[in-house]
Formats: sequence, structure tokens, C-alpha cells
Amino acid sequence: NFYNIPKINIQDLGFKVDIKKIFFLFKNLKFIQKFSFFKLILSYFIFINIIQIEKNINALKKLKKLKLIYCDFDIIFPKNILLACDILKIKTLSIQERYLANNLMVPLFYNYYLVTGNNYEKMFKNSGYVVDKYFKTGILRNLSNLNYKKVNLKKEVIRLKKITKKKVLCLGLYVRDNYFTCVEGENGTSIKNNITFFSEIINLAENFKNLHFIIRNKIDSQIDLLPEEIFDKIKKIENIEFNNITNNINIYELLGLSSFVIGRYSSVIEESLSEGIEAIIYDECNFFESISKYHPNSKILTVKNRKDLMKYVNNFNEGKDNYDDDFKKEIKNSFSGNFENMNSKDKIQKIINELI
Repeated sequence: NFYNIPKINIQDLGFKVDIKKIFFLFKNLKFIQKFSFFKLILSYFIFINIIQIEKNINALKKLKKLKLIYCDFDIIFPKNILLACDILKIKTLSIQERYLANNLMVPLFYNYYLVTGNNYEKMFKNSGYVVDKYFKTGILRNLSNLNYKKVNLKKEVIRLKKITKKKVLCLGLYVRDNYFTCVEGENGTSIKNNITFFSEIINLAENFKNLHFIIRNKIDSQIDLLPEEIFDKIKKIENIEFNNITNNINIYELLGLSSFVIGRYSSVIEESLSEGIEAIIYDECNFFESISKYHPNSKILTVKNRKDLMKYVNNFNEGKDNYDDDFKKEIKNSFSGNFENMNSKDKIQKIINELI
């Protein structure tokens, strides 16, 4: 809408395949000449991808003036479209969407890649990423994007602001039933994991009466799988609440009202730290611990028991820092860019203007 460019559904362009070209390419894959079951399966997947690349080439050729494609959600954007763009010399642009997931995926290739900071650029270069030019933008999901004039008019924001106690945002994930837990394992979403998390936050509320604890799940579905007595107990304690997603306040608006964050691992943990708000990960099930070695900010505090949780909240309550200056410097190098005093929309528009 900013550039007044008409929208196009790529499916409407039609997909045609040059059978002769496909046959020529497939015939010249030398390894299929020595038959084996493994190579037969591999050949099948290569063949399917070649066909898809060829379809994308023929579809994109119809857009005669197409010079640049913005690729949403970097790690899952279809690689066969990227390869078609590369063959046709169409430039591609994407944004680092997450802060841990990139390290669990294969290296990416884009002409232009927007990353959060110096540390990530160095890491991607050392990890085999193929990128012509990096842009360091800082974190794009941040508090500077909030329109406080509108936010401050929301009833839920007005209600929470009337609570003068310092607020602790407690980030849950969602509730999985026993079937999915058997499939996925204990990753913070099982009924047991959720009961433990809620119980620990209730205990904190009972021990720190001068703080206000706000529990917010990423998704509220299947919340009824948890025992009713948990929510009954929350209602009876004055300085704790379960904030439903339907309360017309998003997670960043809640973060803007908070002074400390406790949560299961999610990107909001890093986003909190980048805003100067201390955050710790509650990980009694060792889910984050099992993948944290792949995280460039491995020194994010992780707690597994009540004793450590109480210790870090008590430090915050007494005005003590839980993180040292070296860690704060590391966070700054990971999540600060070259576009100061600009909101996310303006940063992206400035970069696209330059590339166009």
C-alpha cells in the first residue's frame, strides 16, 4: 500500500513446465545411473524440486518489471522460489524473524538480509549463509512501535496502570493434551508443565506482596485442561491475575507496563532484555537447556527450581541487577542496529527505498 503497487496472487499466474528441459536435467544426474533404493528416493525428491523451480521460473517471467521480492518469514520461505529468483536475477530480501530458530535450521541464502545486530551478522557469516548485503536494524518487534496515544486509551491499560505496584510479566506458552505431550515430550506445554508454572507464580505472589504478577499465555486454547482450583486460587490473591488474550491488550503493550519478565522460552525474552527489562527463563523441564547451546546469547538466566526463582525475583525486588555489564554489552551487540530513533516500519521502508 505504501508504494501503491497492485497485489498479485502468484497462483493466478499459472504454472507451466517445459518437459524437455526437465528430462534433460534429470537424465544428466549421474548418480541415478547406479540404481539403489536410497538413490531412487533421493531422485524422486530432486525431480519434484526441479519441477517446482521450473514452474516458479515460468510464473515469475510473466512479471516483466519484477526486480525485488520481499520474503516473509525467512526460515520457512520456500527455497524453490528463491532458486527461481536467483536464476532470473530477481533480488530477494528477508528479515531475521527469530533469535534461536536460525541456529536450528540450514543456512539461508538471500541477496539482502535484515538482522538484529553485529553478533548475529558475524554468526550467520560463519555458519555458511550466502548473503550479498546485511542490514543491521535492531529488534523490529519493540516498544517503539507502540502508539501510546491509542494504547493509553484502552480500558485494560487504564486498569493495569491504576495498579501502582511494579508488574512482573509471566509468560506461559499454551496447554497441550496428553496425546500431544506423548508426541512432543515435556517442552513446557504439557498439563503437568503448566500446573508447575502456574503454581510457582502463585507462590511468588504469596511471597512478594509488593509486586503484581500478570500471567499471560501465548495461546489460551485448552486452558480448561488445567485444574479449576488453580484459577480459584489466583482469584483469591490480590496481587496476581491471569490475563486472557481476549482482554484486548497484546503482549508488547503488557511488556511496556512491566518491570521484570519470567517465562518459558520465546522471542519475547530477548525482546525484553533488548528493552532493558530483565528477563529469566523458567525451564524445570530442561527444554531450553537442551537447545541453549545453539543460542548466541547462552548466558540468559535459566531457573529450574523454586529456590533460584525466588533468588532472582528477590534481587529484582531489592533493586539488584541479575545481569552483569558484560552480558548487557552482549545483548546490545546482538540487538542494536544502524537505524536509531526510527520505528520498524520506517526502517524497512528506508531500506526498500534504497534498494529500489
